[in-house]
Order: sequence, then structure tokens, then C-alpha cells
Amino acid sequence: MKGAPHMPRGKTKTSQERLSEIDGYIKTLEERKAKLDERIKDLKNQKQDIFTKEKQKQMEKIQDLIYKSGFTAEEVLEKLKKVE
Repeated sequence: MKGAPHMPRGKTKTSQERLSEIDGYIKTLEERKAKLDERIKDLKNQKQDIFTKEKQKQMEKIQDLIYKSGFTAEEVLEKLKKVE
């Protein structure tokens, strides 16, 4: 026999087998995506919680400054309006 030796190439998959493999891969990727989407949602919620807490701290500082200033909230608002 001349040329390259006969090399078995394995069984050729049918179209149905290939479609089934692709469907399985798609399902795997969709499951990964769902987990990632859930993680992203959790991280966005954490981010929002931090932002909300920080805003609350800022508002408390502002309220404390207003109280310590001896001015009423209305007087502070009037003064701020004049700055504009």
C-alpha cells in the first residue's frame, strides 16, 4: 500500500447528534448566563444599598449642621436661594 497509512477518523456524527450536542451546549451557556445575570443583579443591589446609606449619612450631617447653626430649616433654605 502506497501513501499514508490508513488512520481511523472516528465515527461521523449524524446531523441529529450534532444538533443534540449544540442544544446541550446552548443549555449550558444559558444556565451560566442566568447565574451571571443573578450575580449582576445582586451586585447592583449592593451598590444601591451603599449609595442609599451614603446619602442618608450626608443628610444626617446636613441636618446636624442646620441644628447647630441655630437657624431654622426655612432660614437655611432662604439663604441658599440667595446664593443662586
